Amino acid sequence: MATVLDHLILDHDRLRNLLALFERELACCERGDAADHQLMHDIAQHYSEYFNRVHHPLEDRMFEDLIGHGMPRLLGAEQALTEHAELIAGTGLLRARLDEALHDQPVSRAALIEAARDYIDLNLAHMRHEEQTVFAWARDRLDEVDWAAVNQWQESITNNPPDAKYTALLKSELDAYMTATP
Repeated sequence: MATVLDHLILDHDRLRNLLALFERELACCERGDAADHQLMHDIAQHYSEYFNRVHHPLEDRMFEDLIGHGMPRLLGAEQALTEHAELIAGTGLLRARLDEALHDQPVSRAALIEAARDYIDLNLAHMRHEEQTVFAWARDRLDEVDWAAVNQWQESITNNPPDAKYTALLKSELDAYMTATP
């Protein structure tokens, strides 16, 4: 029944791991130490390619079904849909700042840190909201027919996975980070 929902939650867990890696580099930047801007850029790139192309469209499809099933406005499926647009814009701004840093263009450290903090904070708040309210409501309200439609939609958009080079790079970086962290 909730295979798609379980997949979305797993995506959130993986994103939290990537955000922890991203946050480690951001902390270096905030202290004035050398940060791995390439890694930060690669994480934002992966986000653009996977979350904005696969994960969020799948959630959007599910949220539209929830709205059609009378999900109360207060529980926020519409809010989550709006946040997806904000996340796309925030990722674009962050990538622009990181591109500037990577190409030795003048970039305000404060502007880079602000874009990165906004990116992290919005992502974490967004995932928390989805998991605590929207996903819980979906699990209780959508029936087998609804889940079958969402599963079919998932198959149509996940047949074209994100670029393997980013997946491999992020996996190796994340593996190194996770083994180095106590």
